Amino acid sequence: MALLLDELRDASAKFELRISSAAPDPRVRVPPFTLFKGVFPRLRLVDVRPSARNMPAEYPPEERDDGEDGQAVLRVVVGADGALIIPTVEVIRASSPAFARAALRALFGYRFTAAHAGECAVPQVVEVPFWFSLRP
Repeated sequence: MALLLDELRDASAKFELRISSAAPDPRVRVPPFTLFKGVFPRLRLVDVRPSARNMPAEYPPEERDDGEDGQAVLRVVVGADGALIIPTVEVIRASSPAFARAALRALFGYRFTAAHAGECAVPQVVEVPFWFSLRP
């Protein structure tokens, strides 16, 4: 593992590909050769940022009688344009279905600044937490 980490620090790594159609024969030794070489540049990824104008989720009316605090965590892909990719929305966990619905309603109104690697905007998976409380 340490050897692999040292290789990755140099932004390159050596991989060997062995192709065989039979059981290995210890008497046959084929010298390795370079089939292809890949270079993976290091780019700093700047994460998605939610807009400061995003409104908090409203406490669901059907939960007001209990008055308990609640939470919901949603996972979604934010596209390279900063918009939600709606089919990717998942409820990771929620205190109740009502809190999940309230979080979804709020999330659909959210705006984001897209993630970017270098100068290129890229999609990114994000988890968005919501907390609900009737206490100030």
